[in-house]
Amino acid sequence: MGSQVPSLSARPGMHGKVLRRVLGWLTLVAASLPALAQQPNAAPAPPAGPQVVVLVNLRSKDVTITDIKFRAFYNKVENKVIPLTDYDLQAAIQDEVMLRLADDKRVQWRLATAEDKLDGIALADDKQRTPAMLASLKGDRVLVVDVYGVRGYIHSMVKNMVIGVNVILLDRDGRKLWKKGVSAKMKFPGSIEESQADNQKGLKQAVNTLIEKFCESMKSKVGEQKI
Repeated sequence: MGSQVPSLSARPGMHGKVLRRVLGWLTLVAASLPALAQQPNAAPAPPAGPQVVVLVNLRSKDVTITDIKFRAFYNKVENKVIPLTDYDLQAAIQDEVMLRLADDKRVQWRLATAEDKLDGIALADDKQRTPAMLASLKGDRVLVVDVYGVRGYIHSMVKNMVIGVNVILLDRDGRKLWKKGVSAKMKFPGSIEESQADNQKGLKQAVNTLIEKFCESMKSKVGEQKI
């Protein structure tokens, strides 16, 4: 009479225990498959918002200081242009503008490149702007940040630095959606002579502060408008 093969549950020792665990795991997986198959597919990611190309147009890379001296019968006005040495004003403004706009998640912000072929001065001018100027635009809209420049005004005991900017949103056909003026002001650091010296540390720090103040105001203005 041949010997009978014992059932799996009757097999003693470690091998029996391991096999029982494996079978239990397989049974659990098989039971869960129908439930997994009935689960709906994950919701698709929401579509990305419109892409807005940001064009920073800087009209002067220097600091212009207007010195007004009062005289008995006339006022003497002198304009002095002070180049900023080892300081890229365009890049400083662009970096701060993009940093502040990044907080606005309604759209995708992208800095303009040479491939967009955008003329900032012409686009900022309602009389010059035409739809053809945006023919190469790789985006849905253009935000023109038209910076007139950084200026200093000195007269009597008053010394100020000012930055004036127009922020303009255009659709890709050149239609102006809105335009807002933005400015910032602070005290002028030191004297004109110090600003013209080799060490312009104080002047550069003041320019950085002025850019930060302007960009904070710009962020607030853009946030209030429809994009």
